[in-house]
Amino acid sequence: MRAYRELQIEGVLETVRGTGLAVTKSAPKFCRNDRVDLIRTRLRAVLHEALKSQLEVDDVRAIAEEELSKLNEPPPPEEEDDEPDVPKSRAARSPRSAV
Repeated sequence: MRAYRELQIEGVLETVRGTGLAVTKSAPKFCRNDRVDLIRTRLRAVLHEALKSQLEVDDVRAIAEEELSKLNEPPPPEEEDDEPDVPKSRAARSPRSAV
């Protein structure tokens, strides 16, 4: 209950008579701002570590660009099996030997 109350105070949830709680129209912006703050904090820690490790700013920038481009690439296609997906029998799956 306390978490719901906090979300109401922050403007993420609002009381709707007869139904309970609903997400407010401003919630996505609030959540996005919160997420940006979290990412900024984590990124600052990574950049601090990179510079402490005596990496050049251009090298750090290149690493960041490389990793970002990897995230935008489509995933590799899954390898196809020659065998169709057939459920194994219970006996075939069981590590115990038949008695």
